[in-house]
Amino acid sequence: MKKLFGAISMLLLMPLALAYDSGSPYSVTVSWSVPSDTTFSVALASPCAQVNFLPADKDTNEVEAECQDVATGVPILTMTNQGNVNLTFKASLTATMPSYVVLKGDSGGDYAGADTITNGLTTINSSIVAGDTADEYLWADFNTAIGGNGTRTLQVSDVEG
Repeated sequence: MKKLFGAISMLLLMPLALAYDSGSPYSVTVSWSVPSDTTFSVALASPCAQVNFLPADKDTNEVEAECQDVATGVPILTMTNQGNVNLTFKASLTATMPSYVVLKGDSGGDYAGADTITNGLTTINSSIVAGDTADEYLWADFNTAIGGNGTRTLQVSDVEG
């Protein structure tokens, strides 16, 4: 009796082998996990090596960045999504601008619709698919500007999405 009980227990604990055929094929889930790549590059309009603004006087608005030409569709910045996910590009300054200078940017070259770029993150382009590029046009407004030179660092960063 013990042997019979042991044999029955073994049969119940063994996995059942199922038969498959063309009418009832075997199916199993196949999965993968590819890490997100958020790599991007930024190119300045040629031949510029930095973004320069040269106002005519202390009270000049809508000053285009040197090397940029809205009329011919040449942006000062072109970002390329080199990764494998959609990217949203953001811009910020590493320090506050002097009160007499306002930096503005727009992806379509529309000064009237331009966003002010500050030392907080400003979205400049959204949902740029892998392999695509995004443009950014920049302007500066000068209001009772103090004579001399000034610099700030503009940073472009990205987030997935």
